[in-house]
Amino acid sequence: MKRFLNIIMVISACMVLAVSCKEEDNVVSEFSIDKTEIAVGADGGSELLEIKGNVKWQGTSESSWLKFSPSNGEGAATCEVLVDSSVVAEPREGVITFMAAGQTTATTVKVMQMGYAKGIFVSEEDRTISLENSAKLEERFFEVTMMANVNFDVRVNNLPDEDGTVSDKEWLKYKKETPNYDYGDRPRLLKLHFDWDDQHG
Repeated sequence: MKRFLNIIMVISACMVLAVSCKEEDNVVSEFSIDKTEIAVGADGGSELLEIKGNVKWQGTSESSWLKFSPSNGEGAATCEVLVDSSVVAEPREGVITFMAAGQTTATTVKVMQMGYAKGIFVSEEDRTISLENSAKLEERFFEVTMMANVNFDVRVNNLPDEDGTVSDKEWLKYKKETPNYDYGDRPRLLKLHFDWDDQHG
């Protein structure tokens, strides 16, 4: 009788395991995101993605100007997408690709960002610079404050004197600098440095 009961218990245990395995096999992989597209201005910003599901998932993107966190997880989550400020005048697009366990097709979110209009902006007070006739060597310079979101060149041209002649003396020199527009806010706030010779007359 005891052996008979043991056999029944073993058979029952096997049946429970079989039913449990069958229920796991019947679990349907679910994964969805509340947005398929994100639009961000030239200044950059952040957007939230609401992820729903019951499986593990992983997100990737090849665009260095956007980041998102968390980039992986299981089940439901709120994913924050951070977009850097624009570095170009033209609009740009990036894609975040999500792969979920049990699904053969990727879920994608397109990120679109407007670009800055190309421009160089010089403050009104720096458009006219007055210099003394002479100064100490270490004081023979001035700086111009400006904003820009494109690379630029500076050319120094002498204006005609009162008698109409134009001096060919290079009394004003610009210390060239190349702005870095890779990261951070655009346009850049820049200070242009100019050195001058007191014998400019």
